[in-house]
Amino acid sequence: MTLFLRLAPTQVLARTLGRKETLTAFEQEKLDFWQRVADGYEKIFAERTNVVTLDAMQSTETLCEQALKRVIELQKI
Repeated sequence: MTLFLRLAPTQVLARTLGRKETLTAFEQEKLDFWQRVADGYEKIFAERTNVVTLDAMQSTETLCEQALKRVIELQKI
């Protein structure tokens, strides 16, 4: 099983810049790069049956609760 935490590229950039740390070369990529990355993951995961997609805009607590719930549900199958 794969947990896919979906987050808009604009939010990825905002969170990365908000850390106030020195950015790696990878992290310095522009928005269009991050959009292509997001689109690529969406395409890959759309064709897979073992992917659980979660909204990464939720609180950490909610995200963890939902992930745990899905893991437990899938183990019962």
